[in-house]
Amino acid sequence: MNLNEDEYAEFVRLMEDEDYLHSGELQGIVLCKHRNGVLLTNDRRAKNFCKRNNIVYFDIKGILRAFYKKNVLESEEIRDLVEAIEEKDNTRIKGFEGVFE
Repeated sequence: MNLNEDEYAEFVRLMEDEDYLHSGELQGIVLCKHRNGVLLTNDRRAKNFCKRNNIVYFDIKGILRAFYKKNVLESEEIRDLVEAIEEKDNTRIKGFEGVFE
């Protein structure tokens, strides 16, 4: 997806100002801000930036919770999915059991 002129200008400014966010996160943030989108991220710093700038975001736990609440996936399917994500991405999804509350 291409950035328009205003989006690109903001992206360049953020690249200079926000040392702790990488270009992919920043591009997503700019697109969501300008096009009323929802950012999907697990990056703590990106989520904090979104909070400070009133940009809507979801993380993996929010998505899994929505799947559970809307009966898209059963709890065992969610546990299997989390296990697969953790293995594939070599990561841990901390506190994911909270999606069942």
